[in-house]
Amino acid sequence: MPGQRKTYEKQVRYFFGKPLLPPKRQHWGLSQEKINEYEKLGWIRINYNRRYIDTQGNEVVGMPEYLKEPELLLDTNWTDIKSYETHNTGFPTENAEILLKRVIEGINCEDHAIVMDFFLGAGTTVAVAHKIGRKWIGVEMGEHFHTIVLPRMKRVLFYDKSGISKEKDVQERYNPEKAGGFFKYLYLEQYEDTLNNLDLTMKEKEQLALEQFNNEYLLCYILDFKMQDSSLLLNFEQFQDPFNCKLKIRESNEIRERMIELVETFNYLLGIHVKKMRQFQDNGRLYQVVLGEKNGKSIVIVWRPLNGLNGDTWALQRDRQFIEGIVLPALLGENTKLDRLLVNGDCYVPKAESIEPEFRRLMSMERQNE
Repeated sequence: MPGQRKTYEKQVRYFFGKPLLPPKRQHWGLSQEKINEYEKLGWIRINYNRRYIDTQGNEVVGMPEYLKEPELLLDTNWTDIKSYETHNTGFPTENAEILLKRVIEGINCEDHAIVMDFFLGAGTTVAVAHKIGRKWIGVEMGEHFHTIVLPRMKRVLFYDKSGISKEKDVQERYNPEKAGGFFKYLYLEQYEDTLNNLDLTMKEKEQLALEQFNNEYLLCYILDFKMQDSSLLLNFEQFQDPFNCKLKIRESNEIRERMIELVETFNYLLGIHVKKMRQFQDNGRLYQVVLGEKNGKSIVIVWRPLNGLNGDTWALQRDRQFIEGIVLPALLGENTKLDRLLVNGDCYVPKAESIEPEFRRLMSMERQNE
């Protein structure tokens, strides 16, 4: 038929004047123009020691072979590699590592680039990114993050033998001697977590209405009214001990208190590039200090427990001397100018700003108007 004849002709390529069809269930990866160019360069040969079955079921003696260009040749047909392949994770739709390797390298993702996967699944994308020397960020909300992704990435750091680990180009940078690195994972507060941490005083009738109707929309209306003057659901009394701040989190249908990372949360809210993080001790009091940069200006953030400090003039004088005499010199050195200093609670250091109002502002609707 005409249509079949047209398709047949599209599949044929001429190698040194000889028409050949591709192997069964495959296609030629080079256009006729490229084949002609490679013949002139001496990059193509016919290997008569190899045989194959073409798309019409005929046995062909002599397989065309060509040298690779410096760049990896990609086309729209990737049937030469696996789509799905398990790496002992048990995840039903796990992509093959060789597939993700081709994807990452095919989009010209350079070594300094960051590979980001918003739906981690089995974690193949970040596993491959780590093995081929890329930085990576992954996002996942499913419970399999704990059972599949996290254990898998720990194996990758300790050298994982499966997947692309045996590929020659991968072994140059990922092998038992060179494997390693680190990653950090964070939990983001969810809407349900916010509701679980509400501490609102409601009138008796409002509480009765909630219990009677148990209506999500009713709850939203009440929240809109009640939260107008609230502290954004964050209990700022916990800033008294910033290293022991907790939120109520629902886990396995139970409400449990979990530690939250105030220091890093504030770093993210400020949008700083963190350059240094140091810890200091003064008379048993822990100081956790961050040196960051934003818009070319240096920012130092000081966190410490406030027990026995707020309102005590002598203790605050000692606190000032420690920050000015020990903390700032150790963090800034001689060549870094301090543009902004943020400290939680009371502080006698001149020009020091309080963290709490800034924290509240950055979490509020005011930030949308910036």
